[in-house]
Amino acid sequence: MTADSVSQYIPTNGIRLHTVLAGPEDGEPVFLLHGFPDAWFGWKAQIGALADAGFRVIVPDQRGYNLSDKPMGAAPFPDCIASDRAGKSPPRRWYRGWR
Repeated sequence: MTADSVSQYIPTNGIRLHTVLAGPEDGEPVFLLHGFPDAWFGWKAQIGALADAGFRVIVPDQRGYNLSDKPMGAAPFPDCIASDRAGKSPPRRWYRGWR
């Protein structure tokens, strides 16, 4: 993890997503979403800068990746990702990484 960040599990949409949080709790939320085959640490270089700028940075491991739940018999990943995010506070900014 990065300095001044915390790791926790957040329940959403019937699963638990491992999530790294950084920045002030009252900061504007910014979600950083990894692509295949990455995990939260793909955003490690950006987390500190955004937190230092006053944003509440929220970086989940997507369903089925790294430390998040990997439910059997669940709907396919693309069908669930939007509802997983909807279970969190509605941010105005989303960033998605693709390789």
